[in-house]
Amino acid sequence: MKESNKLHERLISTIKKSMSDGDILVNELMDALCIGKEAVYRRLRGEVAFTFDEIAALSRKFGFSLDSVVGVESQAEAIFDLRIFDPDFQIEDYCHKMIEYTNIFRKLSMSSYSVLRMALNALPFPALLPYHNLTKLRLYRWIYQSQKSLYYKSFSEFEIPDKILDIHKLYIKEMRQIQRIVIVMDHSVFLSFIKEISYFYKLNLFTQDEFDEIKSELLAFVNDLEETSLSGRYNGVNDVQIYISDISLDSSYVHYECNEFEVALLRLYSMNTIESQNEEICRVQKEWIESLKRYSTLITQSGERQRHSYFTKQREAVRSLPSLIS
Repeated sequence: MKESNKLHERLISTIKKSMSDGDILVNELMDALCIGKEAVYRRLRGEVAFTFDEIAALSRKFGFSLDSVVGVESQAEAIFDLRIFDPDFQIEDYCHKMIEYTNIFRKLSMSSYSVLRMALNALPFPALLPYHNLTKLRLYRWIYQSQKSLYYKSFSEFEIPDKILDIHKLYIKEMRQIQRIVIVMDHSVFLSFIKEISYFYKLNLFTQDEFDEIKSELLAFVNDLEETSLSGRYNGVNDVQIYISDISLDSSYVHYECNEFEVALLRLYSMNTIESQNEEICRVQKEWIESLKRYSTLITQSGERQRHSYFTKQREAVRSLPSLIS
């Protein structure tokens, strides 16, 4: 059998295995690839080959590994999905990315087993989504830094489009269906975000009311996280474990896992990411996050003294704004 035929058969077989009960293959392909019914049938019959971009789009929609379809077997090779936003289409690219992540969480929620592991040296953007001004600040900073013009809008002038707010609501809803979350946090994970707030405040890009609202929301976030560490529950997720690392983390690492698939993710360039579903990459990522527990203190329903000390320091740091940067 020709290699192209093998690739076609592996792709169709993988898609069918990844589909939910009741889904219709032709309709799903039409939706994922934005092509007509006849174009889909021509691809299913093998008359027209799927392009690599189409295969990549299908892997994101259905949550399967490109490596398994393309046939990457060497441990020295892996396929990565580089999510670098086009500065001219940041909002559009961001919407597509958040929809893809929402679909990943939806598939995780349908599995009988799902875990999200994170090792964090900065506050993760998804954790900020329930807080409007903190979310707005992170998006504002990202767009601010990406612009080539020397003129920058003030925080007041920047508005999150309604379509993004709607996507955020769906994202939060699906993320709450994950069965278990494990978080290893750098001891100074809040400090970098606090410095961002202070930096923009000293550039006079916030009004005093906006600054006060941001401080208030960040304090609420600290309090909510402390409550999570006391109860082990957060926004519908009933099994949350939080660790405070005794060593500085060099980067942020994320690993999603369920019975059907797994994804390793690295954050880079603010909101951009690099991702892989390669089995070996995911194994190393998972083991690295788990290994960091050895240098950390579990503060979920334990470590009372360390937990109290940690959150007290975070609240003091937030209240000290904007004096952290001279």
